[in-house]
Amino acid sequence: MIMGGRTTNKPGWSTERLSDMLGVTPRQLRYWVQIGLVSASLSPPKGRGHRLRFDLRDYLVVSVVKELMFRGLSLYKIRRSVERIKRLWSLNNPLAELRVGCVTQSVVFKRDGSYIDGFTGQEVFEFIIDRMLVTNTKKDYLDSKKEVENALKCIRNKLAAM
Repeated sequence: MIMGGRTTNKPGWSTERLSDMLGVTPRQLRYWVQIGLVSASLSPPKGRGHRLRFDLRDYLVVSVVKELMFRGLSLYKIRRSVERIKRLWSLNNPLAELRVGCVTQSVVFKRDGSYIDGFTGQEVFEFIIDRMLVTNTKKDYLDSKKEVENALKCIRNKLAAM
């Protein structure tokens, strides 16, 4: 494998190379590994000074985390969402095993046609509809109802694209 202009026999990517490729800092990447959000599958951390090595699945997970943060989600929200989905569906790495998207400031996971908000653990449409209908019980209900329907249509389109 070619890394940084030289050839190495080691599989995968180092912290520095993966950071370069994906535009995150090595410090961010090491922190994400430390908190369990990202794995270094080819060389799990064994203590201070240990060199981490990442495989393709790790690359994809780092890409997803970076994209979710770019879309405005906090690391806290991403981490909590991943932890909840791990418990709900007994998965080791939901960011690599499931379709993941960002809808209305939530991390949404797709599995077998179901969309789950990772932060709340609720099905996406239930939590969106409930939140929107609570605010739309005034006399201008018909206008509000159209707004809710338009918003839901946009959300459905985003989910269909996942």
